[in-house]
Amino acid sequence: MKNGIILGLFGLLFLVGSCKTRGCTDPFADNYDALADLNDGTCSYSTDLVFYLNDERKAYWDDKPEFYAPFHLFVDGNKIGEISVSAAAFQTYETAPNCETTTGGILKYKHIMTDNIGELRIYIKDQLNNEHGSVSIYTTNGECQGVLL
Repeated sequence: MKNGIILGLFGLLFLVGSCKTRGCTDPFADNYDALADLNDGTCSYSTDLVFYLNDERKAYWDDKPEFYAPFHLFVDGNKIGEISVSAAAFQTYETAPNCETTTGGILKYKHIMTDNIGELRIYIKDQLNNEHGSVSIYTTNGECQGVLL
């Protein structure tokens, strides 16, 4: 009887000691769990996108009365927002603005990714669902990516 109890306790200790904590084990992920021993596939990553205009692109959009504003912005097929270039007093930038200091009506968007690095397809549609340009960009977790409209 005594040997059976001791064997049972050792078995229980073995089972408890061999349990692994499941979670995200990638230290670069937004939801990294330092206590996790076993990656359960739940890691998530993000990147910030800042949409901006320079003087040349602002003049281009202002000169397109046949386009139907507001414009809808899409990332990987998902609508993320809309802008009306002609109605807004956009601040223009000659290079991409810093993610922390965007002002002047420029759209900022945090995109959630399933990998640390990825390709995003960004496109603009008008009110009648006509596409008015697209771009593919490569982005890395945690970076700020400027997108010239």
